[in-house]
Parts: sequence; C-alpha cells; structure tokens
Amino acid sequence: MERLEKTGAEQERPEFVFHGSPRGDIEEFTPRVSLGSGEPHGALVYASNDRAVAAMFTADVGGPWSTGSVGDTLYAIIPKSREDFVARDRGGFIYQLPGGTFSSDRGRGMGPREWASPVA
Repeated sequence: MERLEKTGAEQERPEFVFHGSPRGDIEEFTPRVSLGSGEPHGALVYASNDRAVAAMFTADVGGPWSTGSVGDTLYAIIPKSREDFVARDRGGFIYQLPGGTFSSDRGRGMGPREWASPVA
C-alpha cells in the first residue's frame, strides 16, 4: 500500500475501496456532489476502505437521512418508521473499486473511513 500524508496523520491508500448502492446496475461511476457535506468538496465518487460503511449506503431510504460515527461506532439516522423502511428495503450492492485515485481527508464526512475520487 502507498503511504500518504493527509491533515497531519499518515494514511495508507487501500488497494481497493468499497461503494455501497441500492442499485445493482452501475457500470460506470459518475462523480457527484454529496447531498451531505459534499458541496464544498465538489463532485466526487465516494467509497470507504470499510465494507461496513459501504453497507450503510445500500439502503434506498427514499428521503433525507444521515450517517456518521462516534469513535468506532457507526450510525445511520433514518427519519422513517421501521415499517416504512422495511417495506422499501430491497437489499443492496457493494462494489469493489481500485483505490489508486481515492484519497481520504479526516475533515470530510466519515473522516478516515471516507475515501473519494474525482474519477473512478
């Protein structure tokens, strides 16, 4: 793995990163502005070096929601009833992407668990 310096902490660029989606038909990843904290960062393809984080994004929530972490604990806030969420749930997909163009910035979204690239 390639060693990188980012925001004062040494990071290892993973060989692969993981992108979670409710869609299983993605053939080409298009950089997009994140609906969360992405606007100041521009259009990027988002992924994680952690499959558990990618799995959080496989749900088709059908409205606004939020994710984050406190220490090693991941969370998702989904402002729907359990019944509404389960009725909409169709499973999801985790894509494995080469990590070569992805970088991590502790000041962005999920911190060291979030990797992004202007290309995929």
